[in-house]
Amino acid sequence: MRPIVPLNPGILVADHRVLAVIGSGSFGITYLATAPPSGAIVALKEFAPLWCAKRAADAVRIEPTEEWQRQTLEDGIERFLEEAAMLAPIEHPNIVRVERAVKANGTVYMIMAHVVGGTLSDRLRATTRLPGEAFVYGVHDGVRAGVQALHERGLVHRDIRAPNVLLAADDTPVLADFSLARAARGSRRPSDPFPHPVNTGPHTSPYLGLPETPSVDTYGLAALLYNVMTGRAAPRFGERLLMDPLVPLDWRLRRWFDRRLLAAVDAALNCDAADLPQSLEEWNRWTTGSAAPGPRDPPERAVPADAAERPPYRFITSTSSRTVIHPPWPPPGELTVDPPPLPLRPGDLT
Repeated sequence: MRPIVPLNPGILVADHRVLAVIGSGSFGITYLATAPPSGAIVALKEFAPLWCAKRAADAVRIEPTEEWQRQTLEDGIERFLEEAAMLAPIEHPNIVRVERAVKANGTVYMIMAHVVGGTLSDRLRATTRLPGEAFVYGVHDGVRAGVQALHERGLVHRDIRAPNVLLAADDTPVLADFSLARAARGSRRPSDPFPHPVNTGPHTSPYLGLPETPSVDTYGLAALLYNVMTGRAAPRFGERLLMDPLVPLDWRLRRWFDRRLLAAVDAALNCDAADLPQSLEEWNRWTTGSAAPGPRDPPERAVPADAAERPPYRFITSTSSRTVIHPPWPPPGELTVDPPPLPLRPGDLT
């Protein structure tokens, strides 16, 4: 799939003048634009899915890559309009404000408020030290509040990742990029024109095989916090099926973060949909310690009879000659010494 050529600066789209590209992804391109008549700065997202669309010869219109993909593109445009209509009434400090969506140039454009602070992923890449507990809790509280507002309206985000979280000037997290957002339901639509997200993270519902319920977002929230606290994305779902390389945060970061939050993140990063927190209310009980996370907590694991004779970590070499760290069997409370932390960047957590 080739990237779609963005619009040239100065082009008018629905009376909005394009200034520059500020982001792009598998579903489209986001521009900085000016709104008439005040000239206020807004974000303009152009729907241009990589797998079925391309820029036309006039350098403005969007058209299907192949004629047989025309219906897929049209279905996506209609769904994009529906979701913009669902998001437009939501006014919440932790959700980017969607003003409206307009059809033009063979596609649809979503007009949104512009958040000036960049993305959370930009912040994590720019820093040489991992964030402190106050920043982590600020991200947690803000994203959780935004997700709660979506769930109260019967929506699930389905793609909670650092690139999709904007930071305002005061570091308030703002949820954005609703290209995968859906009305919550217990199963997927067979007619879904976009069954597979392209180049998205390891914890969206198509990767997990989860129904589109709030548990998709609780998993995404846990994976986001894992990324913020460690500086690294959680292992992809496919990598965790046979030999799980995910080392529980409670074993790595207990000295620097509240262990209730660490235990909740560890428990929510579960590959079994039935064992995930099924709502944010359940997630809140986990993080406050008022309810134990359940069988996903490491102390609940069955311990083999020879556990005491095993080393804290076993190193397994896969068929691709890649060394994978496998968590030890003994629960953290039964280890005589703390497990050695995984390699971090210079200056981390000092």
